[in-house]
Amino acid sequence: MATAVGIINKNVKTKVAVKTLKNHLKKEDVLDLKSEIDFMKKMGHHNNITTILGSYELGGSPYAIIEFASKGNILNFLNSMNPRASIKDLLSYANQVAQGMEYLHDKNLIHRDLAGRNILVYEENNKFIIKIADFGLARDIGKYGYYKENRFSLNPLGLAPESVKGGIFTFKTDVWSFGLLLWELFTYGKIPDYIPLSQLLAGKRLDQPPACSAIIYMIMLRCWDIIPENRPTFQELVKWIEQIMSSSLEYLKLGMGGMANTMSYIRE
Repeated sequence: MATAVGIINKNVKTKVAVKTLKNHLKKEDVLDLKSEIDFMKKMGHHNNITTILGSYELGGSPYAIIEFASKGNILNFLNSMNPRASIKDLLSYANQVAQGMEYLHDKNLIHRDLAGRNILVYEENNKFIIKIADFGLARDIGKYGYYKENRFSLNPLGLAPESVKGGIFTFKTDVWSFGLLLWELFTYGKIPDYIPLSQLLAGKRLDQPPACSAIIYMIMLRCWDIIPENRPTFQELVKWIEQIMSSSLEYLKLGMGGMANTMSYIRE
């Protein structure tokens, strides 16, 4: 992806990113990028989703003009921070992603590749804004409520068991991936170890990160429920995270305090 200074309106110069293909164009890659451009236009605007500003074709290759993320993806951002982000900051980043995903799901759209590498960090007015990016694998599931793909090139690390086993993608497979994203956030940008499908089906899950309180880890485990219907919605995730954010700093550090009702609800 290249960067450029583009003029969004005649009075303001804005730095943008230009997404295009490598030199050796394959027909399927061209079609995929065109599909992604159409998808981004269809999504509309949300503060936690990367906005497409325009598109064009040159020499048979499509180009997408999108917002420029000055801080890069969130994994590199967390790795480079000194001092480290606070627990409340991490929760804020997670909540912003959850809000963006809630918006997508409300429009019957699924991402299918939700991971730290596809979450970008923007700086606006000395605040960090987190936005979901990379919609090349996103799909509209409004007609059927799911998307099935027998051949896919996704990293199985972030995939729900039903996606690995049967190529099924739903709202709930995005929720599974969000659990992995939470783990990446609370390990300050680490990439989790791969767990074979057989071990996932037997109940094996990633260990609780040291910076993560018990209730936050419980949310991860709810996202990784082997039964898709038992996983929360993003509306519920936003509610839970906001309740935790409103609790005391001491609770955030220790995983203890006045969140007993929420913790009980998350367990159910």
